[in-house]
Amino acid sequence: LLFISMFLLLGTSNVRADISKENFVRIGIKDGLSSSTITAIYQDSKGYMWIGTADGLNKYNGYNVSVYNYEIGNEQSLSATYITAILEDEEENMWIGTKDGLNILNKNTEKILRIPTGMDNVKGITDSKITALFKDSKNNIWIGTENGLNMYNKDEGIFKKYIFDLEDGAKIYNNYITDIKEDIYGCLLVATQCDVKIINLNDYTIIDSNEICEERKYVYSIEEDNKNNL
Repeated sequence: LLFISMFLLLGTSNVRADISKENFVRIGIKDGLSSSTITAIYQDSKGYMWIGTADGLNKYNGYNVSVYNYEIGNEQSLSATYITAILEDEEENMWIGTKDGLNILNKNTEKILRIPTGMDNVKGITDSKITALFKDSKNNIWIGTENGLNMYNKDEGIFKKYIFDLEDGAKIYNNYITDIKEDIYGCLLVATQCDVKIINLNDYTIIDSNEICEERKYVYSIEEDNKNNL
């Protein structure tokens, strides 16, 4: 009773005051960040924070910022300035998606490899506009683009391409990838501007992909809760 009386007397303003004392470290252009427009954030296996922006990629070690960006005439720089997605593979290389190309950064040599595009190029991906990057439980790297899904086969060094072919106007919506996740059953869930596609990770085949997208269901993101609801 005494505790309740004290709480009522003090009111909730003190509780709010305590919460407001939470400390935040702000990192901006004055600290070395290449842009204040943040587009992606990723923490790698060493604890470094990788911050994608509208004008370059930044690596933050807790004290200093290193910047990677597009340089005219330099084929070993990023292919574009606007970063859309960041991912680390099992060999600790950084995969960097941009609005104009996919790049792989070797953190040991600091060299950047630009991945080409082209439907007929086994060493390339379906489209240069990267929308999502995901590493599944088998350490396969999946690349979502504005026109198709790609899986990197590390053993052969090639990309397998997935195009969800539909009729006329529905085709572009069905191939615009917005998010990629894996469920507890070993299936890859691929969100698009049209619906969700499912890929069996045992044989990498598409499950139930023949439905025509008559009514668009734009999916922005997929998440799983602690009860495995999606």
